[in-house]
Amino acid sequence: MLHFLTALVLYKVLFHRPRYVIHPSYSYEQWTQRQPELQITPSSNINATSSSTAVPLFYHVSPGSTGSRTLYHASCSAGYPSVHHKSFCISNTRGIENVHERVVDGVRAHFEVLRLYEMAASCTSLHQKGKLDPDGEEANAVILSSCYTTVNEWVANLTIHLQHVIQSDLVGLFDTPYPYLAPPRHNTVIGMTERDPSSWAKSRIKHGLLLCRKEYSIIGKDTASTLGSSEFDALGCISRASLLFKRQNQQQSNRSAHNNQEPRLHFWEVFWYRSHHERDEDYDFLRGMEQQMTRHQQLYLPLAPYTPDFFGVHTTNDKSLHRIDEKEVSKDISRLLSKDDRKTTTGITMPLKCRGRVNWEMSNDTFVELYHLPKTCEANAKEIPIPLI
Repeated sequence: MLHFLTALVLYKVLFHRPRYVIHPSYSYEQWTQRQPELQITPSSNINATSSSTAVPLFYHVSPGSTGSRTLYHASCSAGYPSVHHKSFCISNTRGIENVHERVVDGVRAHFEVLRLYEMAASCTSLHQKGKLDPDGEEANAVILSSCYTTVNEWVANLTIHLQHVIQSDLVGLFDTPYPYLAPPRHNTVIGMTERDPSSWAKSRIKHGLLLCRKEYSIIGKDTASTLGSSEFDALGCISRASLLFKRQNQQQSNRSAHNNQEPRLHFWEVFWYRSHHERDEDYDFLRGMEQQMTRHQQLYLPLAPYTPDFFGVHTTNDKSLHRIDEKEVSKDISRLLSKDDRKTTTGITMPLKCRGRVNWEMSNDTFVELYHLPKTCEANAKEIPIPLI
């Protein structure tokens, strides 16, 4: 019980760091000049852990339901600071003591990226349920302020924070929302877990999904656009929607001199949210999910040097074949990212056993630590309050 109460720590607006708004017209350089506290700089703390700048970024491009959690835990066990949706590993003790600042900055930026993705999903869902009426009895000013962010402002924020993640010393990026964002090409190792698209689609629909609306989904060479066919293309979906609305505005401006502005689209005008409670199997929707998974794998499998066969796509039915376990994956990741040309058999020196997890509370725009798996974390040597991230 004590561990549970200790773990319920309130993270005020991204772990005591002030929330900030980014104007979409600012470039990254302009914004960091205006906000110097956001600059990522090496730690001056001589007790901080070594920077992993030379280690490549390990970017897992496969979506959820493809073994991403196994890869995340394997990366942590190999000693690489990593994030998986709401989870992170950066140390063997709770808090950030002796953790390099560039790693801490990366975790902070990751949770900003995750916050923005959760915001889009939650706001779209609330609008579909008719719960975003500013004059309603249950109107919440914080929620309304978040939900009436335009998608252009959202993309600008997302781009900046994603830059921070990539430029930090985080190594492993797993699960939502990274498969939906194109991975960087410089000093990046792409990992991909192949799975039969039909089997994956039937598994994935058990989760809540933020989808590109049908009218803005990709139309394949031999296929029509359908809901589910562009879940992995959030930024492309916004781009197509904005282009269409801009064309419509231009057509109207030919008739009216007062309508020649950039479209101010909101989440629900671009996306559709499908709840995990919707268990009815819609054939067209499943077909769209299969199409996008097929296209995604065709695009990234040739670029991925690491493709563990978790689902037996390329193995026989021989029962003598052993199942790939986390320990093997840790060794594989370590060899793949090791700076040692000899590529030792393990390369694992200091596993990151302390695994944290947070949740974003939309009603007051804060992060709450759900649990920190205290049994996996070493006791802090000093009897001092645990430093928050």
